[in-house]
Amino acid sequence: MKVEYYLDDRGENKYSEEKSVTDRNGNTTAYERDGNGNFGKYF
Repeated sequence: MKVEYYLDDRGENKYSEEKSVTDRNGNTTAYERDGNGNFGKYF
């Protein structure tokens, strides 16, 4: 499994906010967040 995280201006991610997750079959779920870190949508 591969996980990408959103990073702030300093390259940090305090709250483990996932940007996308790819499973072992190659299926990717991506997450979009608003300026406050809330989920906007996922696809």
